[in-house]
Amino acid sequence: MKPTSTKRSRSEAAAATASDCPIGGGAAFAITLDEAARSDPEFETPITAAPAAASAMSAPAPVAPLDLAIAAPAAVNAMAPDQHPRVAPPAPGGNRARFLAGVQPSRVSCDLSNVAVTPGLRFSFEAIITVVYPASTSPPERRYIELADAHGFTGITCWNSYANAVTPDCVGRVVKFTRLALTVHNGKKSLSMSKESTMHVELPSHVSLLAEWWHGLLAQPILNALHFHDACAGIVNVSGILGLIQVEEKLVKGQPKNLLILHLTDSSGRIEVRSWNHDDTDFKQFQEQPVLLKRVRVVLFAGQKVGEMLGGPNGTTWTSDFDSSALREYWQQ
Repeated sequence: MKPTSTKRSRSEAAAATASDCPIGGGAAFAITLDEAARSDPEFETPITAAPAAASAMSAPAPVAPLDLAIAAPAAVNAMAPDQHPRVAPPAPGGNRARFLAGVQPSRVSCDLSNVAVTPGLRFSFEAIITVVYPASTSPPERRYIELADAHGFTGITCWNSYANAVTPDCVGRVVKFTRLALTVHNGKKSLSMSKESTMHVELPSHVSLLAEWWHGLLAQPILNALHFHDACAGIVNVSGILGLIQVEEKLVKGQPKNLLILHLTDSSGRIEVRSWNHDDTDFKQFQEQPVLLKRVRVVLFAGQKVGEMLGGPNGTTWTSDFDSSALREYWQQ
C-alpha cells in the first residue's frame, strides 16, 4: 500500500500559520511564513497564487477599538504640542456685568435713584458743594447743603460742629463724608449723617477727579435761550444781552432777603437767572450789554426753567470778554 504524502502546499501552510498568528497584521505573518519554509523541507514548490494570498494575508488587520481609544490622545498631543488651551470668550449678555458689580464695592454718586437701600449700610461719599443754606438758629445746630457731581444733585443736613464748618465760601469745593446712611422718606431717597459720620471740606487747591470735573464746566459750550430751555437739570454756560435787572425783597425764615433776577435775551428767546447771594451792583456795568455767565444751574421753578447762580469765589462767574458780535447785532435790530 502506497504511503500517503505528507507534503503541504504553501497555501495550506499559509492558512495554518495565519490561524495561529495573533492579531497584529502581515509583518508577523510574513516572518512566520519564512521560518516555516526554511525549517520544513516538505513544502511544495511555490505556486503563482501564493504571492497573492500572501499579499492578501499580509494586509493590516483592523485595530481593536481599545487601541484607538488609548492612542487617540497621544496622537492629538503629538500633532499640536505648542497649542494653548482654549479660553471661553466673555459672556455677551449682562450676567457677567451684574456678577462683577455684585462682588465689587459700589460707589455712591449724587444720583441716588440707582442705589440699593440696604439696612445698616454705611458708606463713604464725596461731592462738590453747590449751595450752602443759612444755619438753623434753634438747637440742635444744623445746616442744609446741596451737592453735585457728574451724575446728578442731592443734599444733606450737617449737624452740630459740622454745621459751622461749612460756609458760603465752600461752594465749588470737594467735601468728603464717611459712614453715611441712606434713608427713604415718602419714596424719596436721601443721605443722612449719624453720630459716627465725619465730614471734611477740602481746600480749593485740592486735586481730584471731582475738582477737575468742576473746573472743566467753565469750558462747556455756550447755550442760547432756546438750548437753555431744552437742557436737562445740570450746570451750563449761558450768554445774552442783559436787558433788565430786578431786585425783589423776600421773607426767608422771618428775615427779609433780596432776590436778584437777571433777564437775558437773544434772537432765540429769554432766560431768567436768579441769585440769593449776589447784589445788583455787580451787574450794573453790563446793563444792555452782552454778558456770559458760566456755571449756572438749571432748575425748574413754577413749571418754568430758570437759571440759578452759585455763590462763592468758585461758583458762578461772569464776563463780557467773549465773541458777542451776533448778540450786538441782534440788540441793534
